[in-house]
Amino acid sequence: MFDAIVFGEREPGRWMAGSDHFSRTEDFGAPPETEADKEFVHLAIAYDEDGTIRGYRNGTSYGKPIRKGKMVTYKAGAARAVFGARALPNCSTRPTIRCKWSA
Repeated sequence: MFDAIVFGEREPGRWMAGSDHFSRTEDFGAPPETEADKEFVHLAIAYDEDGTIRGYRNGTSYGKPIRKGKMVTYKAGAARAVFGARALPNCSTRPTIRCKWSA
């Protein structure tokens, strides 16, 4: 099970909130990315308690909010934050960043 910020998987040049088997994924309907190859771009995905998922690009709403599927709660100490890799094999040699989550 996972949730992720994904680039170009379903729509070329566009960001999306990715999830396992697309269970919480819909396209934001936002314009294509045109600046990330020239300058840093800040992307954030926010998950509301009612299941609404919102995208933000450089502090501004990115496309339209979406709602699909049930929200997931990740247990403290049992989740990983992974940057760069699309998926991790069981025995990966790629570096990962382990995070401690606090409520």
